[in-house]
Amino acid sequence: MLNTAKTKCIVNGSRNVLTTTPALSLTIDGISVEQVTNTKLLGVRLDSLLSWSDQIDHIISMIGKGIAMSKKCSACVPPSVMNEIMWSLVLSHLECCLVICCAAHIHTLKNFKLHRTEQPDLLPV
Repeated sequence: MLNTAKTKCIVNGSRNVLTTTPALSLTIDGISVEQVTNTKLLGVRLDSLLSWSDQIDHIISMIGKGIAMSKKCSACVPPSVMNEIMWSLVLSHLECCLVICCAAHIHTLKNFKLHRTEQPDLLPV
């Protein structure tokens, strides 16, 4: 059974193709399907260019939040527990990022590199 309220349509292609492609008019059981330029599918953020920039920005945000929370915990948590906290809040996102970085375009990865060099001392000691 298809939930038409959650169903979205996305057209993938290059910038040149997408500027000349007309909007689609899809209907399912008389309900119009919304055409979007980006969406989330099974927790992965996709855009019409398949650039991965939205997903990389999200991962960068999650890593930053994890590092901030880890720093707050580091003063009152033993090092062995701190390793588990770092793995669950930060390193797990980096593992996911490796897969995305292998598929991403070099221009998209510049954003990830920029964030990494702007904040080099965020890991708790």
